[in-house]
Amino acid sequence: EFSKSVNIKYAVNNGNKRDIQWLKKNFPTIKHTVDLDLVLRQKDIESIIIATPISRHYSLAKKCLELDKNIFVEKPPCLKSKEGFELLELAKQKKRALFVNNIHSFDLSFENLKKIISRELPQETIFTWLKWGTFDSNIVWNLAYHDIYLSLNLYGKPQRSWIIPNSANKVQIEMVYKNHKVAILIDRSYKGSPNKSVVVKLRSKNYILQNSGLYKLENNKKKLIFKSKRSPLGIVSERFLNEIHKKNKNYKGFELSIETVRIIEKIIKKN
Repeated sequence: EFSKSVNIKYAVNNGNKRDIQWLKKNFPTIKHTVDLDLVLRQKDIESIIIATPISRHYSLAKKCLELDKNIFVEKPPCLKSKEGFELLELAKQKKRALFVNNIHSFDLSFENLKKIISRELPQETIFTWLKWGTFDSNIVWNLAYHDIYLSLNLYGKPQRSWIIPNSANKVQIEMVYKNHKVAILIDRSYKGSPNKSVVVKLRSKNYILQNSGLYKLENNKKKLIFKSKRSPLGIVSERFLNEIHKKNKNYKGFELSIETVRIIEKIIKKN
């Protein structure tokens, strides 16, 4: 997605031969290296995209910021909220963009759902994610993070939140607000077609955001009311590139990511 808009000079990885062959075949003009320091020393490289195992996000983002690079990092940006605040202060000090790929929040169908909710507060919201895989990652950090972030994006900080572990591959998270509640249900052992949905129950009617389509539920039937023609990844990459050149950087998305990390820290500690 980024290569559609900007010149990508280097791709850095750990030397995996299959990845390198893929890069040469699909993007022959992009140079490959395993030496990140080689890249960071080059002043003409303004920005770094970090897509690594979660445990490396913080250390790599910090290193890049210290060398005056703009940062686009996969979620979550760190595993400790104090690390998030450290990155945020460093970005502000350096006057650099600091962007987290909270990809589902950039889905135009989600943005339309948010507008609907702004007019009438729901009684209940249910996030469900059924898929197969990612067994080598912690289910809360890898998957539930997305829906906790979306809940904060829609409703702000909850009054209470807790986790109900079912197994290593199934988890339920409850979040209570003043006048409504949120349930997050994740199952990564599901062998059917992947399904990610958000059901919003209002007094007047119900809506469902499912696989990038926004539906109104009438008489137990789904009526499609919006379908984005753009990919969320294309949108988020475009917005990051726009942010790079702004004098006054917007860190609201990153601040919300820190709050998401703080909530996960809290519910895991309780459990």
